Amino acid sequence: MTFLHSDLKEEIYVIQLNEYEKKKEKIYKLKKALYELKQFSYLWYKVMHWFLDSLEYTWIHVNNSVFKNDILFVAVYVDDILICRSNKNEILGLKTKLSDHFKMTNCETCKHYLEMLVTQNRTLQTFILS
Repeated sequence: MTFLHSDLKEEIYVIQLNEYEKKKEKIYKLKKALYELKQFSYLWYKVMHWFLDSLEYTWIHVNNSVFKNDILFVAVYVDDILICRSNKNEILGLKTKLSDHFKMTNCETCKHYLEMLVTQNRTLQTFILS
């Protein structure tokens, strides 16, 4: 999922890098967050928090990057989202809502998350991170 949709609340200006041909020195005012900005991941978190809150998800107080509602858990880390639940239709419903609002890449079955190996057993309804 991309999070280049993050609106900036403050004014940020940048200059063109030396590697690019300059006809004259220009300063650019950003309208949206750039991936390299330090504020970028925070802005993305605020957008995702607002979006999940609008769907009645709440964040888990021991880890503010994990959200839940009555049926799903959603882990958000920078631009990776992990959706956990035994019912695939509920997961597909959330993925549809997310893709209606954000540009997404769907990786289907998760094999790695945050450099951890993911082992799933749908029959036993287990999900192990190691």
